[in-house]
Amino acid sequence: MTLGEAAAYFDANEPRGEFVLVLDGAAPSREETTLEEAVALAQALIAGGMTKKDAVKQAAKDTGFAKNALYDAIMK
Repeated sequence: MTLGEAAAYFDANEPRGEFVLVLDGAAPSREETTLEEAVALAQALIAGGMTKKDAVKQAAKDTGFAKNALYDAIMK
């Protein structure tokens, strides 16, 4: 069941005894981003005043690309 379903269930039914809750991360909901788009995002963040290091870190977090791949692409 989903986390929302579990919350609703346990609102209506008091938990008894011990139990284990196993959570799985949500599936990516955005379309796949290309390296060029990730580089453009990092460059826009740099243009907005971020340092290269921080911009690459944020772009990597937002797009799922490795920081070193983005940094290398920006430096070329």
